[in-house]
Amino acid sequence: MQTLLDRFDKKTPYYPNRYRDMIDKLSRKRAFDTSSGTEEEKFSQGKIFANYYECFLYAAVLGIRQNYRVPLDRATEGTKFIAVEFWRPRPLVEYVFMALLALSDIELIDLEEMDEDQIDSKAFDLIKLIEEYACGGFDLMQSRLVDEPQLFENPYGAVGFLNSLERSAMN
Repeated sequence: MQTLLDRFDKKTPYYPNRYRDMIDKLSRKRAFDTSSGTEEEKFSQGKIFANYYECFLYAAVLGIRQNYRVPLDRATEGTKFIAVEFWRPRPLVEYVFMALLALSDIELIDLEEMDEDQIDSKAFDLIKLIEEYACGGFDLMQSRLVDEPQLFENPYGAVGFLNSLERSAMN
């Protein structure tokens, strides 16, 4: 029997089309593969993220940390990109999975009794949840980029932005 994480890994989330230009500006245009370039190559191209999924993961973490979700209508507003199993670094993916599990309505005790279809359904629910948190994170990024267009040109801009959001949440 496959675990919930195994099923989650096989799913392919959608990213919101309305943020495509921003994602393109921040990422090398490699939506369907994993990065084979070095960090130096990535930086030399002026992109803070090597791949779309890295930008998506960052946005999801922003959304999760700020508890900010924006619904995504996959049929009309989203574009499918790369399955979770290809995302790297793996520890970050597992951290986000655990955060989603904690934020979801999934009862951990019930996982033992679920059949394959139920587990698959719960994995899809987690994919929808990460999409919503990523949309929230993209919204936060877009809002800040209006005032600070060069925010992510600094190699530490992503960390600084996350820290600034957390500081403002504490006040």
